[in-house]
Amino acid sequence: MAFKEAIKAGANYIELDVVISKDSQVVVSHEPWFNSKTCTNPTGKKVKRRNKQNIYHLTYSEIKKYDCGKRGNEKFPEQIKVAAYKPLLSEVIEEMEAYAKANNLPPVHYNIEIKNNRMGDRKYHPAPQVFTSLVYNVIKQYSINERVIIQSFDTRCLALVHKIDPSIKTGLLIANLRSVNHNLKKLGFIPSYYNPAMKICKTKTIKNAHAKGCKVAVWTVNSESDMKRMIKMGANGIITDHPDIAVKLK
Repeated sequence: MAFKEAIKAGANYIELDVVISKDSQVVVSHEPWFNSKTCTNPTGKKVKRRNKQNIYHLTYSEIKKYDCGKRGNEKFPEQIKVAAYKPLLSEVIEEMEAYAKANNLPPVHYNIEIKNNRMGDRKYHPAPQVFTSLVYNVIKQYSINERVIIQSFDTRCLALVHKIDPSIKTGLLIANLRSVNHNLKKLGFIPSYYNPAMKICKTKTIKNAHAKGCKVAVWTVNSESDMKRMIKMGANGIITDHPDIAVKLK
């Protein structure tokens, strides 16, 4: 599992996205559907249409029959092609906790993105209240509240997390060009992290977020030169697909 390699390399956090199945299970997946470039259906054929493979319309027992590892990923040609299914968030937590303990590694920290938006409500995922509660219940079940950041582009979910449990760190994901003040005003409270995309992140973005009391973790930063540039600008964290490079810059 890539997550194990990340903490083995020395990553501070593992970053993962979550979606919801038809039977209300919290599933680790980058999208609320099966990617046509990486996944195959239960018959072994390539996935073609996202709406027919909408994870929110499938039970977890159905989801687990899809493979998303054997075909590899053209964006990451160095990845080993192995059979892989989309795991439950609970399964990832159990495995990571056991792995860290067995290998005398520091406790694992989790940066969990709630993958939703208004356009997808009740189509690709449940309403924000339901989605947020399902994720929070898993976190609470494993008593990892203090080791979790919940991030999202959706201000509704972050506001709900803050209301349910203000002790949980939150991260506002940003891909727009509006000011820090504007985005935080829309959120309605000061989150632990203000997380802009690298392509829109400027020194003033980081300074303004810091002035509001937020730490800044920039995404997705994959080259060493970009990592150094973000660190020099004052970023507190780097979200990357290459933790092996990032840990060398600590």
